[in-house]
Amino acid sequence: MRDYFPRNEFKDKGFSEVAIRVLEKVAIVAEALKRLEAAQGRIDNLDTATDALNELIEDANLTLEALDARIDQQENGNGPYVKKTGDTMSGALNVNAALQCNSLRVNTAAVAGTITPTHTLTINVNGTPYRIPLAV
Repeated sequence: MRDYFPRNEFKDKGFSEVAIRVLEKVAIVAEALKRLEAAQGRIDNLDTATDALNELIEDANLTLEALDARIDQQENGNGPYVKKTGDTMSGALNVNAALQCNSLRVNTAAVAGTITPTHTLTINVNGTPYRIPLAV
């Protein structure tokens, strides 16, 4: 700070050494206040950024709570397992009521057998329609 204080200019104008020292101290305090104001501005910016970050964290926590509730719902059998066309699932599909669909594709090979059918059921196995004999 002392390097930038125009000490010689004040001396050339006839200021006393005491007055120059007082002015120098005032200049140091003024510079410190400028730096303090700049630091306060950065602190204010950090406070604003912190508030925004806290809001994002709160939103993320609400989203996680909603996801946890949805998972609990699905684990309790109260939610959808497959949501849209093309979705798949792994594991057993246990149906406690009727399962109804317009078409069914079973990825397995057909096995020949002999029975006395009373009815038939048409299903699509690996893309090929088959009439399955049913016996009562």
